[in-house]
Amino acid sequence: YAARDWREELDMRGGISYLHSDEAGLALPIVFNEVFPSLPEPGIAASVSAVALSEGYVKEWLLDANASVLPQAEWPEKLPGATVHGERSELVHLFKYLWKLGMARPIARRDCFHVRGKPLVNGLFAVRKKGKPMAGQQRVCRLIANLQRSNALLRSLSVALGTLSQAPSWTSIILEDGHVLVWSGDDQSGAFHIYWLPEDWHKFFVIDLEMEWRELGLDMDGTCFMALCTIPMGWSSAVALFQYLHRRTCFGETPVGYSMPASWEWRRDAPNPQVPMSRIRQWVQFYLDDFDNPCKVLEEELEECVGKTSAIQLIQRASYAANGIAWSVDKANQQQPVVERMGAEIDGVAGWVSTPAGSLVMLLDLGLFVGSRGGMPLRWAQVAAGRMI
Repeated sequence: YAARDWREELDMRGGISYLHSDEAGLALPIVFNEVFPSLPEPGIAASVSAVALSEGYVKEWLLDANASVLPQAEWPEKLPGATVHGERSELVHLFKYLWKLGMARPIARRDCFHVRGKPLVNGLFAVRKKGKPMAGQQRVCRLIANLQRSNALLRSLSVALGTLSQAPSWTSIILEDGHVLVWSGDDQSGAFHIYWLPEDWHKFFVIDLEMEWRELGLDMDGTCFMALCTIPMGWSSAVALFQYLHRRTCFGETPVGYSMPASWEWRRDAPNPQVPMSRIRQWVQFYLDDFDNPCKVLEEELEECVGKTSAIQLIQRASYAANGIAWSVDKANQQQPVVERMGAEIDGVAGWVSTPAGSLVMLLDLGLFVGSRGGMPLRWAQVAAGRMI
């Protein structure tokens, strides 16, 4: 058996994630045709007002962006570096399309947030993601904003972070004798990019590329920058805000949500719903763009319910529709006994949570490649070890 050559991926592998905003790993130059497949479709992008889904403290926080700015005495003496990666022609093409989608808008220099007399501008780059490349392209990439400069000046939102519960927590699911687990779930389409932020926030998400207005097709003298208008990946408050907004579609009162009892939520910072003697046989979970609704059923009921939409999933989809949120039909699960969710395989009949077989084969292949090298860079060993955790 000959393991495939992993050198390119080992060299490129980085630490980019929704939960961290630092520019880590290999920041790829932005190529429009590589990024295009990862962008939401027109009508989905920037289609939902973050304010309309909010209430109380979070709504007040969204409506007053300047209140989140740290006192000047707490600003760093020198702002972190931030680079925009890509050819100018590719970037202008991208910005014009983002403007068309509603994900970005041009902003004059005078309207930017200024730090010691200079406009606050940030970086932008691409990272590789799964997906089918466009014809003539070698990869699909997602956009990541390097907002370290803005993050250094803004207080971060922390609401709802404690509700994020990852796949390993599912090993604590208890299946009573004679029961199996069926899994329902949906993924939001467009993720972060569907939620439009109030205009007052845009000045904190300006990208460091100054353009002439005419480059954007406007008959105006002078120059402008491009400001991001939807929740940007790379903002220190992005995860908390997204998680809060998604959960509101369930636990919020009508018309935003459907007042699901809080005791039915599977979350990291509270007891899980399957307490002893409880009549609850199903629950809901939210993890960023993922909605999940596992349900315990009797073994003899399995055949009848497989493939049917659960009552809670129907209600959640109705809430999505009422709020103008789309979900992916291709990624939907409707009362399935075996599913892959959040990087884990759940077998509700056998009663286990495990790493998917395909991932195990990949890890074996990676281990054989790394182990067959006489010597290797430390980074390779770190990446290989990280993938096996």
